[in-house]
Amino acid sequence: MTKHGNRIRILRITGAALLLTLSVGVSPAVWAQDAGLESVKPTSSADAHYERGARALRQGRNEDAVTHLAQAARLQPEDPAILSAYAQALIATGKQDDAVAILKQARGTRSVDEDLALGVVAYELKQYEDAARHLGSAVQRDPSNGASHYFLASALTELGRYDEAWEELDAAVDRDEWLAAEVAAKRGQIELARGNKSSAEKWFREAERLAPNTLLGDMARRTAGTPDPRPWSVYFTLGVAYDSNVNLAGEDRVSGDREDDYRFFGELGFDYDVLRGDKFNLRLGGNFFISRHGDQRPFDLQNGRLFGIAAYSLTEQVTVDARYTFEYTWTDFDDFRRVHAVEPSIRWNPRQDLLTRVFWKYEDRAFFPSRGPFPSRFLPPPYDASDRRLDPLDRDGYLMVPGIEQYWFYPDWTGWGRGFLRAGFRWRQEQTQGGDNDARGPVANLLIGLPLPWEFYLIGEGEYDRRNYSQVSSVGLLLEEQFDRRQDDIWTGRVALRRPITDQLTGELSYRFTHWGSNVDFYRFTRHIVNFLVTYRY
Repeated sequence: MTKHGNRIRILRITGAALLLTLSVGVSPAVWAQDAGLESVKPTSSADAHYERGARALRQGRNEDAVTHLAQAARLQPEDPAILSAYAQALIATGKQDDAVAILKQARGTRSVDEDLALGVVAYELKQYEDAARHLGSAVQRDPSNGASHYFLASALTELGRYDEAWEELDAAVDRDEWLAAEVAAKRGQIELARGNKSSAEKWFREAERLAPNTLLGDMARRTAGTPDPRPWSVYFTLGVAYDSNVNLAGEDRVSGDREDDYRFFGELGFDYDVLRGDKFNLRLGGNFFISRHGDQRPFDLQNGRLFGIAAYSLTEQVTVDARYTFEYTWTDFDDFRRVHAVEPSIRWNPRQDLLTRVFWKYEDRAFFPSRGPFPSRFLPPPYDASDRRLDPLDRDGYLMVPGIEQYWFYPDWTGWGRGFLRAGFRWRQEQTQGGDNDARGPVANLLIGLPLPWEFYLIGEGEYDRRNYSQVSSVGLLLEEQFDRRQDDIWTGRVALRRPITDQLTGELSYRFTHWGSNVDFYRFTRHIVNFLVTYRY
């Protein structure tokens, strides 16, 4: 192929990259390096200025790029590749009108390429109807050019004409197999806009597979995790579970009967992105959970939660956020617990596959006296059930948890999708009115996500929680004559297998094991829970 032919091929590649990047926010200047703009060897003064301008464009020195490419265009005013690169530099400096004039100057040299370039500029200006018109003309004049079909599909996608765009993508990849990765990414974009997130992820993974270790592959990998473009979502969950030791022990053991039982549960939730900007985001949401046991009705739970999350990006790698949560829990429709919680954090994302999160969580908690591991009315004098200030089991107080989490998102080695690993450490400190539950200690956890064949996803989680209590347990003193300070060791493990059933419906089967060890016999227990649930999200 001649040098001129190489330039035309380069123009097509960079044009395709430009259109794709406009939809996901990657700088066109960065794409210039992958497109090989520097690969053309200078054989004239125009070529020298062309190469220097391309290098400046790639490095983000847009004004220098304009200077050199203007010189190249003056020396070779009919070279479409030079004029198109010059137009890109003008666009990068905010001179769209000048860019359009330069591209129009190229008419008569190679009309198909100029229509392509004009379509790209119209797309950049968000003039999608004009872009579709120019690109449609390019397709009519040269139906064998796969790039023209791809560009037209991009414009049609922005106009919401997804079926037509899909047909143009079929034509693009039929005519130019080198566009397969770009076409896969664009199909993912269309499916995401349609709300078919599961299908979108498949296409983005295909784009990453076809273009590994490239900017396109990296972009597809990031976009595969992009949330639904709608600012809101609603979900509904139904499930059934077997519990070998029915109690109210989630994070805190507060009541139990040591009996097994089945339960049915449901949850309704929503979230809404109030603000979604380049720097600042605000999300509000909530959910309501309810469970009903077969026999152990006093342990039926009802829980309502509202939250708000505000996040601000300090740099491309550092984000700070703050979360507020209000939570209220009932047991068999009796008041049980109220929580106000705040959780500021900072996230550092030095690479696309690494994320570090440092946080500090504070909860103000109130427990109501109707439930407890050993109701205070059974305690001997001087404890008076009518005066909670004298109740050592009064758990009103606060919980403070600083911690750090490290995430690693590993590559798609198998073609089944990406997985992740999270390791975390935090320090838990609880202070209560009664003092019997005042405790502090470390918590370590590990979470792993593994993609499997046939769209299954395996989640494994393990946690160790050590609690050193500040005083002798009143329950241990009363029931067991235990005079040592209470110490608990809590081991928890969970395995879940998840699979999408449709684009909106997901099924999950999970098993959870808890071993709560303590030097006070009353607090020791082992628990096995098997869950099956389905979630519909819209």
